[in-house]
Amino acid sequence: MIGESHTARSAWPKRAAWAAIFLVALALRAYRITGWVLDYDESHWLLYILQPELLLKTEGSSYARPDCLFAWLGTLSTQLLGSNELALRLWPVLFGALSVFPLGWFVTVWTKNNAAGKWAAALLAVSPLSIWISAQAVPDAIAIFFVLYGLVGFAYMTRTPPRPIHFLTLGLGMSLAILSKATALYLWLLLGLVGWIFLPARRDRVRYYISLFTSLVPFAVMLAIIKWHGSPLTFLEQPTVRSEFRIDLSRILQQFNLFIRLFIVNLLPMAAGVWVAWRQDRKWLLWLANLALIVVTPTFRVLARELLYLVPAVGLFSGLAVEALPTGRVRSVALGCLLTISLVLDLWGVPISPQGASFSGQTTAVLARPSDWPSREATNWLLAHLSHDEAILIIGLGFTDPVVIRLSAAGITMYGAARHWEFLRDPASRIKYAVFVDNHALYAPQFTRYSDTHFTIPADAHFPGYTIYDCQKDGRFVAYPDALDSAEAYIRRGSDLLQQHQCAQAINALETALQLDPTAVEAARGLMQADLACGHPEDAARVGRGILQRDPADRQVNANMAMLDLQLGLIEDGLAQCRKNIQLNITPAISYGVLGQLLERQGDLKAARDAYEQSLSSDPTNGVTLNLLANVVAKLAQKPPP
Repeated sequence: MIGESHTARSAWPKRAAWAAIFLVALALRAYRITGWVLDYDESHWLLYILQPELLLKTEGSSYARPDCLFAWLGTLSTQLLGSNELALRLWPVLFGALSVFPLGWFVTVWTKNNAAGKWAAALLAVSPLSIWISAQAVPDAIAIFFVLYGLVGFAYMTRTPPRPIHFLTLGLGMSLAILSKATALYLWLLLGLVGWIFLPARRDRVRYYISLFTSLVPFAVMLAIIKWHGSPLTFLEQPTVRSEFRIDLSRILQQFNLFIRLFIVNLLPMAAGVWVAWRQDRKWLLWLANLALIVVTPTFRVLARELLYLVPAVGLFSGLAVEALPTGRVRSVALGCLLTISLVLDLWGVPISPQGASFSGQTTAVLARPSDWPSREATNWLLAHLSHDEAILIIGLGFTDPVVIRLSAAGITMYGAARHWEFLRDPASRIKYAVFVDNHALYAPQFTRYSDTHFTIPADAHFPGYTIYDCQKDGRFVAYPDALDSAEAYIRRGSDLLQQHQCAQAINALETALQLDPTAVEAARGLMQADLACGHPEDAARVGRGILQRDPADRQVNANMAMLDLQLGLIEDGLAQCRKNIQLNITPAISYGVLGQLLERQGDLKAARDAYEQSLSSDPTNGVTLNLLANVVAKLAQKPPP
């Protein structure tokens, strides 16, 4: 009994240390998690939670995705707490804080050193990157928790005699990690590499790879369902992402810069840990392959959150550093200093943009989080002040913003100001409020100036992250005839009118745009198209020449000018234009075809025939050119050239 009591008492300091590590991790991640507006990525997950069918099908700019665990968890928390920041961020905060346990367990089993595991866990608890990502409503922190859980099983099967529970732990952990975020496949591939080295027995290797490949089954099932619906996938099949895929040294350097800044406290312990691994067992250095993500991920994108998947290697080698330090006061002071530096970085922040300068003030700083509940309170205020026959203008808010999501569900009419600012010209539109998100003076200065001049901000409508303007005058809807006071607005209006075949109105709008901004090339291009559509070739040619004076290589205008010169009978100008287009490889089939017609008018039938043949070499099935060639060949047969 006495021995048991002594054992229990001796275990308390260890338990207290682990409890302190977890509580610090939880406090840093949970601090004011409701105090700022959901960003685009977070709000997109809210959209998946509220409309789970979007996980399986692509609709608009929302793409299907098989990694759905976070959305399922979010469904549970939003039912309990409502569609708000707390419900969405609760899971990442919890799993981010809990990650200290599987990381510490993994390092302890691997190194057979309790102090190493505890030290690795402590560094993760105060990691600026982990804290920042865990405080957001995105699934990366959940995915890394399950990765570390799976690594515990891997550590046991490689450092002790393998048992079935170890393979089950690995498979379950990786399965849930990949189902949380597909980028956990980075670690799956790493495990596929190191498992062959660390498991020499054939029987163990077979069970290992069965476990590893089985972990892909839930993800594969979701993938099959999505493809059965015929939907493209988020990230891999998004046109914007595919167009960005490339090997770029500058992006690799940007990602490396992020790694240095976000893991700066770990760099010295990692170096010491690599030295310890070199002396004890060089096979451990295989974990450095994890750092290859610094080079691999920038081929897709440069993001700080991708670096979270370096935690296994960073944690292992940072933990090994304790074996490079003498025991006692020296070790305690050294480790205490590093933890203090990390806490300072946590509180005051590290910039998270690739270049180093913070974007819109965005850093990892815990103390920078505001204390209010802006997205839910702003929405509640709007719902309380709007009726179903009233509308709002949305400026800078995407379709996934919490305000947009909740107001849409409530049936409120909303217009994107980028295309419908002119609705203010008609009181019948019943635009009651204009709503901006974040720092609108930076991204929408024209609209901001107009709003500050004509509108007021209600006294009770001050919410962090949002600015709400009242568009009414004395509580009445009024007309704002000058609402279209920017070239961009008139260009959009002109384009819309042109699509509706209202050519005269389109010309007026585009001419107004050029009066406001004579350098607006898009307005000039649109005006040229409108003049063509209205049957004003002389005006179209005049506008086109003005564009080419500023940009002689404009492909669209050069192509149009060749046909306009033909239409207007400007043979010499047309010949020069066609030869220029051919030299610049601008629509060669059309350019040679127009060139042939100009040469035919000039009387050079042989040269015209050659031009038509060149045109047909680019477009052999063009019926117009085939007829032109047949006619000129007939003329040549009747009157052979001298």
